[in-house]
Amino acid sequence: MAHTCPVSALPGAPSGWRIATVREFVHRHYGDDGFDDAGWGCGYRSLQSILSAYPPYRDGAAPVPSIPEIQRMLARMGAKPERFAGSREWLGGAYEVSLVVEAATSAPVRLVHAGSGREVPALLPQVLAHFEAHGAPGMIGGGADVYSKTLLGVALPPRLPLTHEHIGEREAPAGPSAYLLLADPHFFRRIGESAEAARERALAGGWVGWKPVENLLAASFYNFALPLPPPPGADGVARGHTDAATEGARPNRAADPHSAARTAVSDAADFEIEVVESG
Repeated sequence: MAHTCPVSALPGAPSGWRIATVREFVHRHYGDDGFDDAGWGCGYRSLQSILSAYPPYRDGAAPVPSIPEIQRMLARMGAKPERFAGSREWLGGAYEVSLVVEAATSAPVRLVHAGSGREVPALLPQVLAHFEAHGAPGMIGGGADVYSKTLLGVALPPRLPLTHEHIGEREAPAGPSAYLLLADPHFFRRIGESAEAARERALAGGWVGWKPVENLLAASFYNFALPLPPPPGADGVARGHTDAATEGARPNRAADPHSAARTAVSDAADFEIEVVESG
């Protein structure tokens, strides 16, 4: 069962900013399903969080593809060599995420590139617009910054009033220029820890929370993977993914996660976080 809390209660939440977030998501992270991927599986876990927003996975009609299944999918596509399947190699980045999401859900994925962390703030209005229109989580992958991040929302400051405008200059606001709502796939659920305890620890420890965009590395490029709704008539079932877990599965509700989107100009929105039961 999901844990619900106000957006304002999430660690680092800005107040009075323009906010667009997913309404709910499944926090996939190291050690999910009893599979030990500590140190190399963060990209796969961000991908699984994205897939959890789409049928048939959102509806429970099929389990989210496991890390070995994802590896086999990429090897079958020719995106990875055959030896990739069953390995402990990193997933890659936003491009590999887009390949799997499109194959598994029929949903296209928009890729947005920033040449450095300093370029990200200029891109955030379009990222916020994405969350205003679509409810699926996204993923951020980097170059020098090798830590995958599950993107759940964006907060931008209110526009400066005209009284703050000056001829030829604008007063720069103090503090962060924007916030990203991130879920860290490097969180590891302890052996024997209940789902509720894991949720509380993830929130209290800042594993899910608002982070200043300035935390991104200036020396690293970043790629954003922003999943879109499937085209009309798409059933959301994996194309070319014939593992027994998803073969023949069909969704039982609308394929578009649009209804999961949540926009707020204050701190009135609620947010749901779910930690899956470990195997």
